[in-house]
Amino acid sequence: VGDGVTDDTAAIQNAIDEVIALKSTLVFPGGNYRISSALNVTQPINIEGNRAQIYQETADESVFYFNGGGTTAGFIRNTCVVKDLILGCAAGTGRAISIYQFMNCTFQDITIPYAYKGVQCVGGILNVFNNVRVSGTMVTSPGFFTSTGVQTTNYIGFHFYSGDVSDANANTLIQCYAQNSERSSYEFAGGNNNVLINCDSEFSPAPTGYYIYADSALNLQVISGDWEGVTELYFRDCQSPYISGAFVNHQVMITGTTKGAVIKGGIYKIITIGASAVNTSIDDISLYTGASGINNSGSNTHIGRVYNMQTGDAYAGLSWAKTFTPVLKVGGSVETANVTRDQGYIQQTDNFAFLEVSISWTTLVNTGAITVDVSSVVPALASRYSVLNVEFDSLTIPSGFTMPQAVLQPSGVIQLNLINQTPASTRQIASTDVGVNAYLFISGAVRTSNPV
Repeated sequence: VGDGVTDDTAAIQNAIDEVIALKSTLVFPGGNYRISSALNVTQPINIEGNRAQIYQETADESVFYFNGGGTTAGFIRNTCVVKDLILGCAAGTGRAISIYQFMNCTFQDITIPYAYKGVQCVGGILNVFNNVRVSGTMVTSPGFFTSTGVQTTNYIGFHFYSGDVSDANANTLIQCYAQNSERSSYEFAGGNNNVLINCDSEFSPAPTGYYIYADSALNLQVISGDWEGVTELYFRDCQSPYISGAFVNHQVMITGTTKGAVIKGGIYKIITIGASAVNTSIDDISLYTGASGINNSGSNTHIGRVYNMQTGDAYAGLSWAKTFTPVLKVGGSVETANVTRDQGYIQQTDNFAFLEVSISWTTLVNTGAITVDVSSVVPALASRYSVLNVEFDSLTIPSGFTMPQAVLQPSGVIQLNLINQTPASTRQIASTDVGVNAYLFISGAVRTSNPV
């Protein structure tokens, strides 16, 4: 037993059954254990792993199957503790830990180098996962786990969904980790009051799945955690999801009919709120350098204090912030053929709209005066005034004119002018004033008597 060659299934299963009957603790000596079918646990048990490695060599099989039965009476309610193990599965759809309607289990200090799903929890309640790590990276004894046919990536790191009797409710994940999950690192389908505390996820070398994928979940809480990469925390048709103190250097997506989402504290790159989302609240957050901001299409969205780490400005009472595509026009015609970058960003406070636009091009097809159309985000400006700055690269300033000026028209079109103090004169910047390679940057604030 534990030599990495012998099939230890029967020996381990007999030990599990005996320990359950004695209401004792199963202690694994350190070693490499090879099994060919799932290890079934149907009653509470304590397992001390001592970093034993257990490899499920049969495709599509679990390593451990905690089976609480399919009826309310059969629901396992007593405490069990399983800790200090390394688990791996053969290729296929195997799960390292499969839980079916078990309650009050604690899984601690468990490493899962290889499994289709690291943890699958169907209808489990009040289970705790502490420092459970699902990864495609070998931790120790690579020769044992990298046998022919081993599962080298995971499809879902941690998967929680409804069973026959109950949803997966009130489960807590503490300092857990998932790497390189093809679909999602943490997935919740239904269920309520599940919590992730200081969990982590990463993708290397490239992302293919979601960090968190929540569908129709109630009161899912994400507390702290480092979600670093280029993928999403995704909440669809959820009720009252709560995200606090997290570092997310890509997108938080609030979509579908999600209601009452709260994002409070933390650092974010993009927060997108879909058109059918309602009553979203965002407060006391930072948008890190290079952030794309808050894209809000939802209704009854409240945005409180947002700190922009790129500009160093803090905005209170923000109504919305979003990115958009400005339209470059020359002589009244849209210029698109040689535009290499067109980016716009606007943030709205109670009294001001902060606007930034950058456009670059290699040459101009049309001739005439140059304007920038931002009417898609700044409509009906007749009752407001603008304070806008403009910077041009490769601008030839004609004799007598000293500086460029940007004027935001009531129609939402930015007119670009050249001005001179002495003698006082103004004329529009035209295509003949810029070189072949040009870069335009416009920034400023629009004072508003009413929110934009």
